[in-house]
Amino acid sequence: MKREFNPKKKIMNMKLLAGAAILVLLFGFASQPLYSAMAVTVNATGNSTSTNTTHSTTVTVTPSTTEGSVTFTATVADTSSSPTTPTGTVSWSDNGAGGTFGTTSCTLSSGSCTTSYTIPTNPPNTVTITATYGGDSTHSGSTGTFTHNGQSTPPTTNPPTTNPPTNGNNPGGGIGVNSQDRQAAYQTFRSAQQAANQALHAAQQAAYQAYQSAIQAARTTYQGAIQSAEQTFKSAAGSARSTFQGAQSGAKGNPQAMSSAMATRDSGLVSAQTALDQALLNAITARDQALATAEANRATAVSQAQATYVNAMGTARTALDTALGNSAAATRDTAIWSAAATRATAVGAAETTRDNAYGQAAQTRDTALYNARIAMEQAIGTAAQTRDTAMASETTGKGSGPANAQAMATANIAYDTAVGQAQVTKDNAVGAANAAYDTSVASADATRDQGIANANIAYDTAVQNAWAAQVSSSSTSGGTTSSGGTTSGGQ
Repeated sequence: MKREFNPKKKIMNMKLLAGAAILVLLFGFASQPLYSAMAVTVNATGNSTSTNTTHSTTVTVTPSTTEGSVTFTATVADTSSSPTTPTGTVSWSDNGAGGTFGTTSCTLSSGSCTTSYTIPTNPPNTVTITATYGGDSTHSGSTGTFTHNGQSTPPTTNPPTTNPPTNGNNPGGGIGVNSQDRQAAYQTFRSAQQAANQALHAAQQAAYQAYQSAIQAARTTYQGAIQSAEQTFKSAAGSARSTFQGAQSGAKGNPQAMSSAMATRDSGLVSAQTALDQALLNAITARDQALATAEANRATAVSQAQATYVNAMGTARTALDTALGNSAAATRDTAIWSAAATRATAVGAAETTRDNAYGQAAQTRDTALYNARIAMEQAIGTAAQTRDTAMASETTGKGSGPANAQAMATANIAYDTAVGQAQVTKDNAVGAANAAYDTSVASADATRDQGIANANIAYDTAVQNAWAAQVSSSSTSGGTTSSGGTTSGGQ
């Protein structure tokens, strides 16, 4: 049975190229700011309470960055049980850091207003931005602050989803990092990104070419083994038939001699067929193993290439964060890209394990199929010999009378019965072998899918933890002020 190994293929959650593309999207850059506006609820550091108001408020300060400046948005929220939209103005201060606001106060519209802030040339270690809401006729005043490292940009709580910039903007560039240094950092990142992409493409091409060469070699070897086995079979079968023809001539019509010659011929043919089947089994088993190995090697090579790409991109991204003075982002990105590399390795291992399982299942199936076929042919050969022997015994000295005809019919019935049973046994064995193969393939697929799912869950958890760690670090080190309670008026 020439059933070539052909592993089932499913569309991936990694493939890892799709995962690498998502990572580039998550941690790349574009003409838009790298750090988009994010809502950071900041604890108030001062209270402003009016006795004639009933609704308490809080102020949320939201930063975003553009080239050379930061935009702050103040959002005033009514925290009472029956909230209404606050009105009035918000005043801004950097508490003497030396920066310049586009406007030192802004009027609320739908509860929020915005001002721009130009970073001072020589900023202090920390810059605290204070937004003070003066209240209105029904809302108390309140104050919100945003404090960040003076040499870095405000942290965010959501990963960036933009691509590398081409216009030299500084999305998330550190405060105090000049434009020339930022441009150099971006150029270094882009060069590293291009080199990583080229290396990934080259590795994938090499893996595919090696796979194709291995597949071709396996098929060539298989074809050669099949041709050799068939030639050996033809030679052995021809020899058995030639021997029979010689014996037939020498028998000169003697039934017993003819029967003996037929039995010898059948035995020779069965032996030749058995040898052919064994050779075919060896050839197809070797081919299936070679195909499975080639597939597993390809999956491993691709996985390693993807892991190398992810590591290179992680190193480049962390270096960029460091160059821009954003140590928190550098720590975060190191963790995320390390998790991505781990995921790529795990996905590759799951693919390789599945391919190896496919190969083993195919070998087991093919062995069972050929053993079933060999058993059938041996049973048929034995039945033929028994029939020929019976015919020779019955025909000796009995001529061609009714008794002889009945004996020959009985021998043929026994032969046909044995052949039928042998074929049924073979068919049952073939069905069981194919069913076992399908079960093994399904199990291998399920194991692979579970492995990839586990890898994705571990990666997503690591990403979540990395972002949480950055937010926590920013909060404890001054990214958001934690002193004081929420500013509120009486309710």
